[in-house]
Amino acid sequence: MARVHYGWVVAGAAFATLVAAAAFRAAPGPLMVPLHEDLDWSIVTMSAAVSVNLVLYGLTAPFAAALMERFGPPRSRTPSWSSASSVFPLHADELPNPSAASRTRL
Repeated sequence: MARVHYGWVVAGAAFATLVAAAAFRAAPGPLMVPLHEDLDWSIVTMSAAVSVNLVLYGLTAPFAAALMERFGPPRSRTPSWSSASSVFPLHADELPNPSAASRTRL
C-alpha cells in the first residue's frame, strides 16, 4: 500500500476546518425562527448581533494574525480568551431563563 503524502493530510485538515467554520458561521440562520418563537427574541435584534459579530471578526482578524505572528499562538491566545470570558458576567443577567421559556410546543 502506498503511503499518503503529508501535504494531502494537511490539505484535508485545512478543508475540514474551513467546512466546519463555514457551518458554524451559517448556524444562526436556521436558528432565528426557533429562537424567536421560543424565547421571544426579536429577529432584528438577533440579526444585528450576528452582523456586529461578523464585522468585529473581520476587523480584528488581521490584528489577531499579526499578534500571533509576532508572539506566537499560545501567548496571544491567553489574553484573548481571558478578555472574552471577562465580559460574559457583565451580561449574564440579560440571558433568558430556561425555566421561564415556553415549553408547551412539541
